This record gives sequence, C-alpha cells and structure tokens, in this order.
Amino acid sequence: MARFKRLKTRSAILGKQRRLLILSPGWLLLSWPRSFRVAYLATLNQYFDCVAGAVIENGGEVLKFIGDAVQAIFPIADRNNPHPQACVNALSAVQDTRNAIEDLNRERSALSEPPLRYGTALHRGDITYGNVGTMKRLDFTVIGTAVNQVSRIESLCKELGVPVLMSSAFAKSVSSGLVNMGTHSLRGIRGEQEIFTLQDLLGISRVDAARFRS
Repeated sequence: MARFKRLKTRSAILGKQRRLLILSPGWLLLSWPRSFRVAYLATLNQYFDCVAGAVIENGGEVLKFIGDAVQAIFPIADRNNPHPQACVNALSAVQDTRNAIEDLNRERSALSEPPLRYGTALHRGDITYGNVGTMKRLDFTVIGTAVNQVSRIESLCKELGVPVLMSSAFAKSVSSGLVNMGTHSLRGIRGEQEIFTLQDLLGISRVDAARFRS
C-alpha cells in the first residue's frame, strides 16, 4: 500500500492530493472524578492500543491522537477501482477494534470497572495533505471536506446509538451487510447525507432493516 511522504521541512500542500479512506474513531465515553484523571489516561492508552493497533495491523496509517480521538487513513492505490482493497482493510480494522474493545471490556468488568463506549466513522474521499505550522514546529496533517465530513459522521454515533457509521461514498464500496440509517444533516456539509452502519451491529434481518430508511 502506498504511503504518504512526510517531509522534514515545511512545504506547500496545494497539489498534493490523494483519494483515501478516513477512519475516525472518537468519543471514548467514561465518567471519572477528578482524582481519577491518572487512571483515565491509562484507560485512554488502552483504548488507543485497541484502535491504533488494529489500524496498523490492517495496513492503515495513524495520523494523530486528538484528545480521546484517533485519526487514521487507508490510502487508495487505484482510484478507479469501485471496491478497493483499502475498503476491505478499513472494515477489518473496525472489526479488530471491536473485538479488542470487547476483550478489554471483559477485563474491566472483572475489575468492576465501567465498559468503554466509542464511535467510529468511515468515509471515502479526496484530501489535501502536507506539513503545516512554523519552521520551529511542524505537523503533518490532512485537510478538506472529506476530513470534516468523517468527523461529523462520527458525532452521529451517540445520537443513533451505534458504534460504527459510514458515508454513502464508503458504503458504495461494500457489497453487502449494511443498513441504511436514513439521511442526516451534517454541520458544515452541504445537503442531506445518507448514513449507513453494519447490519450485525443492529442484530436485525435485511427485511427489518428497511424501517431505518423511513
């Protein structure tokens, strides 16, 4: 899989564009009193192990840890392929993340600790990438509507009550096993957007899934 070239000096990012899948796992939901902040940081790192480990093992790249969120990408080698391997890899990373967090939650339950809840969004789109910042402090980043869109989709996970959501652009690359969760307004994104989730997360049949589109 092609990798981004991360330069050691600031460079113009205009013209450096790629089509890719963006995986945005965020909002680790826990409630801790102030005295438990150190324990929270330890838990946060356990969560990052689950997510980032799955991304890297499936050929993705972890770009950033932002608060309690992870920004990861899966570059698409052939932009004309309607079902790129990157889609398969991203879905594998999602499944591996789910399995890892389920294992972690079993360990937490045995210690009478609350389970971790999370949200993950998948989107396929074009981005611009490169180094930004000052000559004394550079950061590699990706920007564009696609980056904003995946963040807005991830924020719907709480509202819709499912841990994994994806855009219609990503859903078109998946042959089966999805449920249409209807159209939704995304802040800063023009027009209503169709949102999908994995059928097995809802435990429903294809026939029953139709009610989510009403």
